[in-house]
Amino acid sequence: MPIYSYRALDHRALERSGTLRAGSEAELEQVLSQQGLTMVEAGSSWLGSWQQLWQPKFSEQKLRDFTYLLKLVYSSGISLLEGLHTVMEGQADKKLQTAIQNIYAGVESGKSLSECMQERPDVFPDFYVQMVMAGEISGSLDKTIDALLEYLEWQIEFNKRVRSFFIYPLTILGIISLVGAILLVFVFPGLLKVFAQMKVALPLPTRILLGISGFMQKWYLLLGGVGAATFVSLRFWGKTPEGRRNIDAFLLSLPVFGFMIARINLSRYFKTLATLYSSGLEVQQAFAAAASVVTNSVVRDKLSSITEAIAGGEAISRSMRDLKFVQPLVVEMIAMGEKTGELEMTLRRICAIYDREVPETIKKMFAIIEPLTVLVMGGMVLVILLAIFLPIYGIASGIKVR
Repeated sequence: MPIYSYRALDHRALERSGTLRAGSEAELEQVLSQQGLTMVEAGSSWLGSWQQLWQPKFSEQKLRDFTYLLKLVYSSGISLLEGLHTVMEGQADKKLQTAIQNIYAGVESGKSLSECMQERPDVFPDFYVQMVMAGEISGSLDKTIDALLEYLEWQIEFNKRVRSFFIYPLTILGIISLVGAILLVFVFPGLLKVFAQMKVALPLPTRILLGISGFMQKWYLLLGGVGAATFVSLRFWGKTPEGRRNIDAFLLSLPVFGFMIARINLSRYFKTLATLYSSGLEVQQAFAAAASVVTNSVVRDKLSSITEAIAGGEAISRSMRDLKFVQPLVVEMIAMGEKTGELEMTLRRICAIYDREVPETIKKMFAIIEPLTVLVMGGMVLVILLAIFLPIYGIASGIKVR
């Protein structure tokens, strides 16, 4: 959602200005009206777009906490408006507080809870809204909220488990980069002066490292500027559909990493699909909403084609088989679930398979990466030792000759 800058008047005809996220200027005007403001002028905010580039996504932990509070509201027997007002007053997160305020105003005006949540996609994902809508239609919103809470708990734990596997290699790479930078910027320039005074012939490893060190010392500002500009450009490019797709396609093409990324996205897809389908959502809606949670755009497009095939009357298993992206075992399980009418149970079994397979895949990948990391560190240490001790050995040999 874009961020707009606005000028508005409050009930005392005093001018107020600021920035707000909204789908359109009409929606912005509606949101301001709910806050008791009359919009005077609005426009796209370049500063807001820049802030949006670096602003972190709304955390799943906060969404889980809100869902838990919503569950308490329904189980306590108080009215939804009273419960929302209580939650809103005790909310410390400004973004969530504003979202709850929007929901409160919408419900008070006669809208359903899902309709109000749909107006804040920056806080409530599509699958969340779809499940709430299904719960409202079926009259079992309390059970739907329980299912949402269980799913969010799973997703938070799943993401933690995936991130934990990356800590070791990223830490090692960070240490290697830091040590290398310190040596090249601070250590080797001093050695260069010593070797220059002794007028000793320098071996190839020493000349290479001294050349890199001299280049970094001379052009460190330019290198830093180019690095920062490249990083910002990639961030902007990654926000465009074309850029995001190219980056995602590149990640999928990486050996080992690409396989792992695909498995992680498929695991998230089938878990969401199982949760949505069990909540009473129609098959087509469940598949469409499940595809929207997939983070890799290439994988998401492939899985979205399954939804299009289902809309055209094609069997789920047939569309997956034609896609040649999902494992044959999973496709056969889906086919059996369709024939026996136990698709919900089948989806849960597929989730169990992925819950076992993804951690095993990641462990296998890092079983390969760990020795490679050791080799890189050993190679770096070897080059440094050769660059330092070969000239010293040459100096010592010269002294012995004399």
